[in-house]
Amino acid sequence: KGPKAPEWKGADFVGNQKTGHVKYGMPAELNDGSAISGNIEYVLSVNDKEYKTGTVSPGTDVSVEIGSDAGLSDGLVKFEIFCKQGEHEGKSRSNQAYVGNDTPMPPANVTLSADNIGELSWSPVEKGVHDGYLELDKLTYTVKVNGKTVASGITGTKCVSGILANNEMAVYSAEVTAACNGMVSEPGKSKDVIYGSALELPAYLAPTPREKALFTILDNNWDSQMWTLMEDADSYGTAFRYAYDSYNEADDWLILPPVAVNNPDKYLKFSFDAWCQQSNIPESFEVYFGKENNAEAMMDNKIMDQTIVNYTWDNRRNHDMLFKVDEPGKYYVAVRATSPKDRFYLFVNNFRLSETDIDIHGPAAVTDIRATQGEKGAL
Repeated sequence: KGPKAPEWKGADFVGNQKTGHVKYGMPAELNDGSAISGNIEYVLSVNDKEYKTGTVSPGTDVSVEIGSDAGLSDGLVKFEIFCKQGEHEGKSRSNQAYVGNDTPMPPANVTLSADNIGELSWSPVEKGVHDGYLELDKLTYTVKVNGKTVASGITGTKCVSGILANNEMAVYSAEVTAACNGMVSEPGKSKDVIYGSALELPAYLAPTPREKALFTILDNNWDSQMWTLMEDADSYGTAFRYAYDSYNEADDWLILPPVAVNNPDKYLKFSFDAWCQQSNIPESFEVYFGKENNAEAMMDNKIMDQTIVNYTWDNRRNHDMLFKVDEPGKYYVAVRATSPKDRFYLFVNNFRLSETDIDIHGPAAVTDIRATQGEKGAL
């Protein structure tokens, strides 16, 4: 026998004000469908606390004032109302409205491009997350590139990236947040951009998940099995893993980012750790280098012949090797998986490239050393 639920007709809060009105259409019928005779009482709660009551005629529109005594702050506010007549309470109606300063939407179209690496841009923010009030002339932006703040409190929609043309190759990304009257947006993010010159020696690559993008991965036998980065798997941390194919022997290349070689008169040293999943299922690899990051450009420049890996992580081995180049320039080094078909997993990590003190024009290492026994066993 209670009245039906009131009809929500909206909230009216001007600008970022915390005071305003909420509007309802009062029911004209009871829950059983019969017409209400006589006045009814409404009970309005704000954020689950009873705030105001009033007596009205059924079927009329009511605007209820929300004053400062409601203690509203920036954010979503819950308004709940029901009507009653005598001892008979009706069904309630619950709605939310945003009051005060809204949180800006994340900036869209954050653009960082290798073609114009010194500058980044984004679209202006014009709306709030809840379609509430934004004082646009007080909107500012903060910009970070790879976690470092490059601009703060700016009002425009472009800024310098802080990335220099001669920076070493790295993966870059930008984040832009919008702030207005103390409310800060979620970041708008750019796509990752690989930019920079060849790495300087010595170079070390763990690799981290972010460094993964600097590597070139080639599935050279087109069997869909290739090197993938495994993050914190088992106990060995982050490593690249080659997974077996049941029908094809491996021909899968993991090519490191380029390094700058300035002195071709010195031998270069390359090293990395390797191990397999099970010692009774051995894997194998070879190592190459070249001036381009593709298999064809490296095939004639083998650094290490096929090497069998029959030891697990607990007994992993560091493989190091020397090689030389003919002239200064940018060079790539690659680990090529060559395991027979239907094996298991081959792992590699901790890549190091450096220039040694060994001169390529120096004397060769002494070989074929022999000791000749003298009289009475003397040497």
